Amino acid sequence: SLRQRAVEEAEALSRASGNALFENAAREFGLVRLEEITSRITKGESPEWQGFGYQDTGPLFIRSENVTWGTLNPTSAVRIPEEFHRKLSRSQLRTGDVLINLVGASIGRACVVPQDLGDANVNQAVAVITPDSEQIVPEFLARFLLSPSAQDTIHSGKVETARPNISLSDLRDMELPLVPIAEQRCIVAYLNGLQAKVDALKKLQSETTAELN
Repeated sequence: SLRQRAVEEAEALSRASGNALFENAAREFGLVRLEEITSRITKGESPEWQGFGYQDTGPLFIRSENVTWGTLNPTSAVRIPEEFHRKLSRSQLRTGDVLINLVGASIGRACVVPQDLGDANVNQAVAVITPDSEQIVPEFLARFLLSPSAQDTIHSGKVETARPNISLSDLRDMELPLVPIAEQRCIVAYLNGLQAKVDALKKLQSETTAELN
């Protein structure tokens, strides 16, 4: 019981620390609209809409289930024809792009596209954000989008339909701190270190549970 409580408190501390960092940065450096520090905010399409289907080979097709909390997991990703990938050029993925889910129960999950992903595209449930490298570090943007305050903004703006969703306009209008690049990297390093400690505590808690069982 104490182990479980420790993990919950550590996660709460991690979230609170992230929030405090971003709030302090906003007070010190001011806010800017996401659209102003990115070169692309778009989303993909479904291949079925244009007469294409999934296949065993070809570029990866990233869907919302592949975008987890801070990590891209392409294990279950399907593949699409090269012709459809070329046709959907606006949402082709590049290293350092930030992905965020727009639809369904996983709204708000975000991650950075890794260097070794290869040719890939996304469907209409995933937004692609290409940061301006001179103004914002991809990992900083992803960390901000995953922060509690940003998640509150995302969920407060979602439309409750059969499948809850947020729009690209909502993303473009989202405000975040315009922090100097060096400061952004320091914040990312600090939050990564904090997350590593939480993950280590979770692992220990899991092992303890197994022993108790």
